[in-house]
Order: sequence, then C-alpha cells, then structure tokens
Amino acid sequence: MYNPKSLKAEEFINHEEILETLEYAQKNKDNRELIESILEKAKETARRCNAIVFINARSYHKNRQRNTTYAIDRAATIIRAGGLVVFPTETVYGLGGNGLDAEAARKIYAAKGRPSDNPLIIHVARPEDAFAYTVTDEVSCALYERLARAFMPGPLTVILPRAEVVPLSTTGGLETVAVRCPSHPVAHALI
Repeated sequence: MYNPKSLKAEEFINHEEILETLEYAQKNKDNRELIESILEKAKETARRCNAIVFINARSYHKNRQRNTTYAIDRAATIIRAGGLVVFPTETVYGLGGNGLDAEAARKIYAAKGRPSDNPLIIHVARPEDAFAYTVTDEVSCALYERLARAFMPGPLTVILPRAEVVPLSTTGGLETVAVRCPSHPVAHALI
C-alpha cells in the first residue's frame, strides 16, 4: 500500500541546475561536494516518491549512450508494468507513469500527496501523437497544430477534450486532458 511522505513542488530539482553544476565541476574539480549534494537531493526525492528508477543528470551528461540507454530501457519496462519513475524534463524532475493506466495515475497522486482532482499531463513523443488521446474538431485541431508548430517540443501544455482511452483518474475527473511534448532528450527518449 502506498504511504509515501507528501512532496511539495519546491522539493523537485531543476535539471538545468544539475547539468550546469556538473559542467562547472568538470572545469573546477573543487566542487564535487556540491554536485553530490544536489544529486543526492534528487535521488532522495525519487526514493520518497516510491519511484523505482532515477534517471540522473550525471549518467546522462557523462556517458549519454550507454548509461542513459540502460536507464531509459529500465524505466520504460517499469512504466509498462504499472510502476513509477522519476525523470528530467525541461524544468524539473517529474514523477511519471503510464497515463493510460488508472492505477498508475492513482499511485502518482498518492506519491505526490496531490489531490486526485488535479489533472496529470499526458506526455507525447511527437506533437501529432496527441490526437490518439484527444477528440478535436476542425477549429481546435487547427489551433493545436499552430501552437505545436510554434512551441513544441517544449514546455507548453495544451488542454483538449479527452478521448475515451484516457482514464478519468488521469484527468482528475475532467472531460479534458493536458498534453505536452517535452524537448528534454531523456524525457523524449523515455516516451
């Protein structure tokens, strides 16, 4: 049974801060303690969320191919099995699961201490993938496509009417769904 400590948004760590600190430390070898404390805080957030995998900026930064590929494959396996993972986005480390799995959505709400009427976001690999999770008319489709061309991939979230494949537990009981196409390479690869 899920009984994690409640998380506050400010407890998540901006991945850019981690990458910048790592880059600085590579040039100035005297900052290892700062790096370790930042990475440890991010890992602690993952542990407190009961997330199984933590894709950290250090493995992404140092050895993109080998370490990140393994972590992404492992994370994808966990998500497909209904588990949760912590991964970087453009702005913060996010807690994610399968948005089409009602139980995974409930686990995210429980882990974050988030009210279940506060909708989650469906992340897509390509902007056009949003149409598998939404129902659009000609006008909303044209507007979405204009926004997507201008701002995606990136930190833009668009609200559209949900398709029945998206459970109400993911949308907080609403008939709309939040859709986003992230640009962070780890988030993008995980999707």
